Amino acid sequence: MSPISKELIKTCADTLKDDLDKIRVCLNSMDEDKIWWRANAASNSLGNILLHLAGNVRQYILCGIGDREDTRVRSFEFEAKGPIPKTDLMNKLTATVEQAMQIILGCDEDKLVRTKQIQGKMQSGTMIIIHVTEHFSYHTGQIAYMTKSWSGKSLDLSDDRKLENRK
Repeated sequence: MSPISKELIKTCADTLKDDLDKIRVCLNSMDEDKIWWRANAASNSLGNILLHLAGNVRQYILCGIGDREDTRVRSFEFEAKGPIPKTDLMNKLTATVEQAMQIILGCDEDKLVRTKQIQGKMQSGTMIIIHVTEHFSYHTGQIAYMTKSWSGKSLDLSDDRKLENRK
């Protein structure tokens, strides 16, 4: 495998792990009653975002690259109103990301260039991995913003040493 392919895979897997750690810190600092709160009918709760992330990672990585059956019901991720405990949501997301990381880290160049249709679009394995990484980071930022807004405190999510100690 080329050095650039190896670096892409490693960088994306590391980013997913780091973002998952940030989400864990946010959830650990949140009260259970905030998980399903919505600012308005057009907004999603943290619970919805967590379900959505698990669904997205599963559909794109586990099914798209890992060739598992796609059973995603995307509308459920946004229609759910809870209560699903935050520990259950975090456990589901963690298990999904861990499986995805195994698939990503096990990719060879054939899987990186192979195309698969996901949500009506043909996408290469490389595009799938980049999409999932970017999408996960986008929603991690939303979760961090919501958590900071409610707590009024800095979460120190940019300090990797502090982040490691708070898992």
